[in-house]
Amino acid sequence: MSAQLMLVAANLPAGVVNQSQKLTLMKMCDSADDETCKANPALAGLAAWAGVSETRAASIVTELVAKGLVERIETDRAGPTAEYRVFPLGVPVMPGCGDKALS
Repeated sequence: MSAQLMLVAANLPAGVVNQSQKLTLMKMCDSADDETCKANPALAGLAAWAGVSETRAASIVTELVAKGLVERIETDRAGPTAEYRVFPLGVPVMPGCGDKALS
C-alpha cells in the first residue's frame, strides 16, 4: 500500500480527473509499491472503490492510461488482474510540498 501515492492522487485537481477517475486511481495507488509504483489491483476492487460496474471500471482505467496517469505493464497474466504502473511519467508535486515530488 502506498499512502503517499494515494495522497497525490487524492489531490489531483478536477480539471485533471473526474471523481470516478480519481477514486479508481486512488485504489490503484493503494495497491502500488512505493518504490516501483507497480500495482496489480483486481477489477472488482476498482469497481467497488469507485462505485461503478466492472465494465465501467475497465473503461476508467483506459481513460487513465490515455491521460498518462497509468501505464499498462502486463495484461496477459493468468488470473483476474493485470499489472500497471501509476504515475509512469513521474509523481506529480503535491500542493503545499514545495517543489519536490513525493518519492
